[in-house]
Order: sequence, then structure tokens, then C-alpha cells
Amino acid sequence: MTDDLLVIRDLRKTFSTPSGALTAVSQVSLSIKRGETYALAGESGCGKSTVGKIVAALVKPDAGSITLDGNDLTALSPRQLRPLRRKVQMIFQDPFSSLNPRATVRRIIEEPLIVHGLGNRGERRRKVAEMMDRVGLRPEAADRFPHEFSGGQRQRIGIARALILNPDLVVCDEPVSALDVSVQAQILNLLKDLQRELGTAYLFISHDLSVIRHMADRIAVMHLGQLVETAPRASFWANPTHPYSRALIAARPDPNPRNRLQDKPVLEGELPSPFEKRKGCDFRSRCPLAFGLCAEVDPPLRPSAPDHYAACHLVDEPDSRNHTAAA
Repeated sequence: MTDDLLVIRDLRKTFSTPSGALTAVSQVSLSIKRGETYALAGESGCGKSTVGKIVAALVKPDAGSITLDGNDLTALSPRQLRPLRRKVQMIFQDPFSSLNPRATVRRIIEEPLIVHGLGNRGERRRKVAEMMDRVGLRPEAADRFPHEFSGGQRQRIGIARALILNPDLVVCDEPVSALDVSVQAQILNLLKDLQRELGTAYLFISHDLSVIRHMADRIAVMHLGQLVETAPRASFWANPTHPYSRALIAARPDPNPRNRLQDKPVLEGELPSPFEKRKGCDFRSRCPLAFGLCAEVDPPLRPSAPDHYAACHLVDEPDSRNHTAAA
């Protein structure tokens, strides 16, 4: 049995809008191993949440394949896909709007078991109580409603709902961005504890690199629907290769004022339109290292270290920094 739980190849998704066709995901390929946390990082609108929704079968891709445990999900009919849905669950960004305000906590957490026909009423209730206790909620609060809980408690409800089916993979879509900073660490540590206990893999989506550094085993950076860098955690932080990755890292808040303006790349220029695919690298209009080739050829992901890839011409041309900048 391979260590790869999920394999994505050449994923593509375009949305029709009044302004034209918007390419949200373009030729994304990645693999997630069993029990690991694979993080997708990038600015808002880069397509990372769309990837998560496609993996969770909430959005259908236009092209590409998604293989889960040897099953090509994109080739299955809705009926064939149904039993596999329990293997992939999702934790949403907003812990309030993602919960039914008219349902009790017991009903919210129990619903996946009902949908998949697992257990009788008594067995389901026992499992709900066990899961509530596991995520740090008092089982006697099961008959209360979501509005009676704090934001952190509501996210624990969402986590319990996602894990009640014992899935192989959980898509965590910005699971702490809507929470107070004081609560974020509690939820992140809870997710790590549950992962160690249950062996669940996470596709962890976040724009916050500090959160990703705490959670991820491997990291992928997205820019305008494409992966521009993928690497194991240690390699990424020791040697971020793509100029966009370095800029994201430099943009993190630094408590030491002496470090805030020292040798940090500053992104200037305008973002290209997501409605129009240009020739060359999409990042070149903001890249301080761009040169002539960047305007002509879209760079593929190239190896820069073991298991470390970056979509940048400078990976192959380390002396290209001396080239004339592209107009």
C-alpha cells in the first residue's frame, strides 16, 4: 500500500462571472500522505479554498484527476461517490455560519452518522458524547444550540462533526482565522492532538504562515491559481526559493523592530487580471528579480533541493539576477 492517500493531477477550475471566465485553479498537482498535514498557503483569492472544496467534492473540477486511496473520484457518478464521501470531511472557516442555528449540537454532530446509516439511535448518541468529550466539550451540553457557545466552542463542534465518521482526510479551510488570537492556539493544538490520536491527514488551508509553520509537515504556496513552490517544512523555512514565498515570509509580523525593514523584499506593481492569462510568469509584474525570460515563458515547477520545487526561472539560472529587468 502506497503512503499517498490523495493524489491530484493537473487540476483545473474556471468560474463564469459577469466579467468573464475566472480561472481559480490552473494545473495544480500535489499528493498528501497518510497522517500528514499538507498546507496550502497564499493570499486571499489565490484559489486555495477552491482546491479544498474540490477535494471535499463540494465543487466539481473542469479537468484533472483526484485519486483517493486508489479511487479516481472525478470518474465516479454521484451514487458511486457517496460511500467515499465519509473518507473526506471538512472544517469550515466560519464556525457560526457553518452550523445549523436551528439544530442542537447533538443533531449537528450526529447528522453525518445518520446520512451514512451508521449505528442505531443509542449507538449514535454514545458516539456523539464520546466525540464531544474528545474535542473538549461537555457531553451534557449536547441539547444546546450553536448561539449558546463561544466562537472557539463552535469550532470544536465543527471539528467533532468532521471527525465523527473517522475520515482519512480532513480539509481544514482557514479553521482559526475567524477566532480570537487567544483561542487559535487551543484549536490548533487540539487538531494536532486529534491527528496523533486518530491518524487523520489534513489539507490545511491558511493565509497565515505563522499558523502553517506550527501545523504543516509539507507546504505548498499558491499564486493566482498555480503552485509556485512546494517543500517539506524544514526545507521551506530554511531556504524559501520562490520570490513570492520570500515576500510572504517577510510580510509576517516581527516583534523585533530592528528586523522589520532589514533586507526584506517589497512587492511593488499591480496584480495581473485573473480573467486573462498572460504569456510568461504571472508573478513577474510584482517580482523584484524579473528579467526578460519571465515575460516569455511560464516556468514549471523545478527541483531546487530534495523534494523541494519552485516555479521560477532563477532555479535553473542562479546568475539571472544580473539580467535586465522585464518591463
